[in-house]
Amino acid sequence: MSVTACWTLNQKSGLYEVAMGFMDLPHDNFESFKKVFTEKVSEKMGKAVSISFCLNNTTMSSYQTKHQDAAQLSLIFDQVKLEMKHPIKSVNASRVLQLMDSCLDGEDRYQEFVKQVAVEANMSVEALEFELEPFI
Repeated sequence: MSVTACWTLNQKSGLYEVAMGFMDLPHDNFESFKKVFTEKVSEKMGKAVSISFCLNNTTMSSYQTKHQDAAQLSLIFDQVKLEMKHPIKSVNASRVLQLMDSCLDGEDRYQEFVKQVAVEANMSVEALEFELEPFI
């Protein structure tokens, strides 16, 4: 998964600045992206987050007080962007990606989640990995 969002700690303010780029998304998808992203942030973080959108520079930014919130915001951004670029056709592939996005070490636990979903879906790990290939 390519990284399109990053965060840095501003030593003076003590805030984490999360910078997110969507240059590779078509501009006509921006409003749709903004809506889906805002809904996912609210759903996954359990709160509203102030986000600045700059369509001309194809960036978004937000300031967070906690490292975990900055990391989660970055993960949500990448998930929504990936879903908009490559709509997921498989329920099982979607489930693996949801599990990965539900925790900060999700990428490290990829194989664990693939095995779990493959068992639940009564399918081979190889078949599920084939479905996931465009997204990983």
